Amino acid sequence: MIMHDESRAAEKPDHINSEGRVPVILLAIFLGLLYMTGPSAVPASAANIAAFALIGLSLHRLARNTRRRIDPRALAHLAIIPILVFGALYARDQDYSLSIVRTATAVAILVFALVIILDTPRLLELAVASLVAAGIAMVFYLVASAGFAPIIAGLTTASRLGYEISQPNTVGHYAAVGAVAALHFAAQGGRLRSTVSGLSFTTLALVVVASQSRRALLVLVLGGAIILGYRATREGRLLRWLTVGSAAMIGLWGLGLRAIEDGAGTRLESLLSFVPGGERALSSSDLVRGELIARGWDLFFDRPLMGHGTGEFRFLTGISGRDEIASHNNFVELATNNGVLGLLAFYLPVLWLLIGLWRQVRWQHGRLALTLFALLFTNVVVTGMSAVTYTDRLSMVIYAVCAAFLLSARSRAGGADVPRRQPTGVAVPTHG
Repeated sequence: MIMHDESRAAEKPDHINSEGRVPVILLAIFLGLLYMTGPSAVPASAANIAAFALIGLSLHRLARNTRRRIDPRALAHLAIIPILVFGALYARDQDYSLSIVRTATAVAILVFALVIILDTPRLLELAVASLVAAGIAMVFYLVASAGFAPIIAGLTTASRLGYEISQPNTVGHYAAVGAVAALHFAAQGGRLRSTVSGLSFTTLALVVVASQSRRALLVLVLGGAIILGYRATREGRLLRWLTVGSAAMIGLWGLGLRAIEDGAGTRLESLLSFVPGGERALSSSDLVRGELIARGWDLFFDRPLMGHGTGEFRFLTGISGRDEIASHNNFVELATNNGVLGLLAFYLPVLWLLIGLWRQVRWQHGRLALTLFALLFTNVVVTGMSAVTYTDRLSMVIYAVCAAFLLSARSRAGGADVPRRQPTGVAVPTHG
C-alpha cells in the first residue's frame, strides 16, 4: 500500500446540506448542555432531550434507507448490556443495579445513533469541533455564572475551579478533551482557523489548570504529546518543537509566575507522588483510592468469571469507615461487579478501535485519525484509571465518534480497515 499524505490528497470535502447539519447541531447542543451540569436540573433535562432527538433522527434515517446494511461492528458496544442485566439478577440491591442498566442502555443507544448518523468525513470533523465548542460554551457559562474570580482563584490559590457549576474533576476533564480536540484544527491552514483554535486551546488549558484536576492535566499533556509529537516527528520538526517548548517553559518561569506555582501548582505537583522515588507524600484521597483498588482486585479474585453483581462494588468495600464509595477506576469496577465477562465485553470493542485508529494513522497519516486515537487512548489509560467510564456520556460519545470514523473509513476502503494495496502512483484518498 502507498502511504499517502493527506496534505497531498486531492479529495474534496463532502458537501453537507441543511439536513446533514442537524445531527452535528444536536450533538453540539447535547454536549454543551451536558457540560453545564449545575444544581439546576434544567441543563441535564435539556441534554436528554437533545439525545432523544439524535436517536430519533438515526431511526428516521434507517427507516428511509431500509436497504442500508449495518456493519456488525457498529453493535459491538452493546455486548456489555446483557452482561450488566445478568449481573443485576444476583446483585443485593437490584434497584440500584437496574438504574445502572438503564443508564448504560440509554448511553449505548446514543452511541449507536451517532455511529449511524456520523457517516461522512465532514460530519466527523464537525463532531470533533463540537467537543471544542462545548468546552468554550462551558467557559462562557462559568464566567456568566460566577465571573472571572473563580478562574483566577483556581490558578493562584488552593481553591479549585468547578464547584460553581459541577465538580472540579468533571469540569477539568471536559476542558481537557476540548483542548486536545482544538489541536486538530490548529495546524490545518488558514490564519483565522489557526488563531481561533489556538485561543480555544489556551482558554481550555487554563481551565484545566484552574480546576487542579490531575486527571484532566494528564489527559491534556498526554493527548497533546501524542498529536504534536507524531506530527513533529513525521514532519521532521521535532527539534524545533522541543526548542520552542523548552524556551516557553523557561520564559514562563523567568516571568515569575509563582502565583500559579503556589496555587494550582501545589496540587498538580502531587502527581510526582505516584512516580517511583517521588518526594511528596500521598494525600488521604490518594490513599483511599489505592485502598479501594486493592480491595477491588481481592473481590475480583473471589469471583473472577461473573463478578459480584452489577453495581455491587460500593456495597462490598466497607473500608476507611466509608460505605457506598465508588471505585474511581473503570477496570476495577467492571472486574469486581461483572468479572472477566464484563471486562471483555467492554474492552474488546475499545481495543479494536484503538488498533484500527492506529492503523489509519500509520497507513494514511490522517490527522483526524490521530486526534481520535489521542482522545480514545487518554480516555482508556487516564480517565478509565481514575473514574468509571462505561456509563459516562462524554466517554461514550468519544467512543461513538471513533467507531463512526472507522466504519466510514472501512466502507470507503471496500470493507477493509485500511485501503488495499494500490498500484504505484495511484493516490489513496485519506480520511481525516
